[in-house]
Amino acid sequence: MLGTVQGKSALRTHFDTNTMSCPFKVLWTFGQPNKRNSAGTASGYDANRTAFLGWLGGLKLDLPAREEAARFMDHMEVNVPCVVLNLVPEAPQRSGGAGG
Repeated sequence: MLGTVQGKSALRTHFDTNTMSCPFKVLWTFGQPNKRNSAGTASGYDANRTAFLGWLGGLKLDLPAREEAARFMDHMEVNVPCVVLNLVPEAPQRSGGAGG
């Protein structure tokens, strides 16, 4: 899923799903461009997942407009493993040689 996110090279986040009763499944609902995407779990409420689910719901997929329209309100199930997710923005590419 993260491979198709708009602006993925600029994402910055840190989540440790080991603190979220992992592994678990997320139901991600596609709302863009008309409304915010959303993420929730069917396995019950876990307060430790709140920020992670909010972050996932705020992501936008990089899709052509035609596909966005076709996917509106579709659901996608995402399996979340026990992992530390630490994303930092890619460093900008520098031009020129050394010492320049």
